[in-house]
Amino acid sequence: MATDNKMRCTAYFLLGLILLLTFFPLWFMLVTSFKSVFQFYHNFWWPSWPLYLSNYMRVFKVIYPYILNSIFTTIASVIGIVFLGALSGFVFARFWFPAKRLLYYAIIGLMMLPWILTLVPAFMVVKKLGMINTFWVLILPYIASGQVLSFYMFHNFFCSLPEELFESARLDGAGVFQQFYHIGAALSRPLIGLVAIVSSLSVWNNFIWPLVTTSDERLTVLTVGVMRFNVAYTSGAIDYGQLFAGYTLAALPLLVLFLFATRQFMAGLTAGALKE
Repeated sequence: MATDNKMRCTAYFLLGLILLLTFFPLWFMLVTSFKSVFQFYHNFWWPSWPLYLSNYMRVFKVIYPYILNSIFTTIASVIGIVFLGALSGFVFARFWFPAKRLLYYAIIGLMMLPWILTLVPAFMVVKKLGMINTFWVLILPYIASGQVLSFYMFHNFFCSLPEELFESARLDGAGVFQQFYHIGAALSRPLIGLVAIVSSLSVWNNFIWPLVTTSDERLTVLTVGVMRFNVAYTSGAIDYGQLFAGYTLAALPLLVLFLFATRQFMAGLTAGALKE
């Protein structure tokens, strides 16, 4: 019994240490975002009073257009990823057509292709199409790149549904899109939430693609805007309070999304774990 208690205490201590190491950078960023330059250099590790809420007000005026651009790009891309991935997964799961298996494995094989290898070809394609410095270059490539994972998860889920559900719907006169909407989409809501969250994280945090395809300030997304904001502050005297306030505002939308969608995320993990 004493040995078990010691092992349990050791395990709790290690878990607590891991949590501390994981969340300490976030805590330090938040604490520093409320400091002035004087407070930062004279009280490095701990909170200082008074709190400088003005840091957030000043920074928000600079980066709020970037936040709006990122929100618009993310929402539009996620809608396309979820809808097209669910529709293609439904078609591959419920219907037969020539070369179906070959196409399926060809699509899944794209998972093994590192995205960085497609950066230059994708850039040349969008340049030829005249999409550079438009919102289309921030939406359509994200939708295309997000299709593989979305298709794979929806396909496996729809394959697990009993054929009797769709047969009953057909006997009641339901068409293909009615079956997709009333049965497939209705039953896959947790998976839709999972794909939406994963896709949102990918689109929101992407830095390289918007950096190389947009130079117009009106199209700048948050990841690139924060980089420019960082460069502007490091080129002169650094106000770490305002700098870290900018980082906090950049992380806040995803934090709010995850807090409100945690339940949906966990349910989607279970739904998406089905094998064909």
